[in-house]
Amino acid sequence: MHEFTHGPIATSVEPHALTGATNPQIFGHEFCAEVLEVGERVTNVRTDRRVSAMPLLFCGTCPYCRLGQNHLCQRMGCTGLIHAWGGLAEAAIVSASQLAVPPDELDDMQCAMIELIAVASYRVDRAGVAPGTSVLVTGGGRSES
Repeated sequence: MHEFTHGPIATSVEPHALTGATNPQIFGHEFCAEVLEVGERVTNVRTDRRVSAMPLLFCGTCPYCRLGQNHLCQRMGCTGLIHAWGGLAEAAIVSASQLAVPPDELDDMQCAMIELIAVASYRVDRAGVAPGTSVLVTGGGRSES
């Protein structure tokens, strides 16, 4: 929302170092979709299957990527933010490695939230938060008049 109302913030005015994307962008980095087509070497998903997308794009070669810290990639991009495609498009091309097949019992809205919940869950686990632990939650957004 902030990118749309106050941007450009993260979107690229100049070609992005990893994706080559420039504005205008198609937003939507947390999404659930149905697979329409797959490449000939894709084995983890099939057509007509619902998937959840992990938006992170990384180079795989910088020092952070070589350490397995892809989220710190020096050329990091994001589907739906710094990429030619996004979840708000009618169709999007993404890497099969970005897709996860969710359980059938989850609805589309829950599937779209998988990446968001995974990020939060990872941080809770890393922080050692357990039932009964006190935590401080900040950065809940801002109100605009």
